Amino acid sequence: MAGKLAAFNIRSVCIRSHAIPEAAAAGSHSHEVFRPAAERMGMTVEQMLAARPAGLLVKRLPSLDQVANTAVFVASGHAGAMTGAVVNLSGGVTLD
Repeated sequence: MAGKLAAFNIRSVCIRSHAIPEAAAAGSHSHEVFRPAAERMGMTVEQMLAARPAGLLVKRLPSLDQVANTAVFVASGHAGAMTGAVVNLSGGVTLD
């Protein structure tokens, strides 16, 4: 995508996040995404998120503020040379 859009001076950056507890509590689609895994563990999505997922290296899930601030940075001129990139906010669950 980045290669095709660059000709139009459009940058392409993906923000890869893990579950955002605040979003799940507010009715985000993430509740449905994580429900099957939570049910397999015999708990609710809220309980699963509070317990922190396995492999979480920084011991905390991203907050809405962190994702929003990352999006603001990526969209700003400060990241003007960034394209074709994935910004990883998974807390280390997914390593690049």
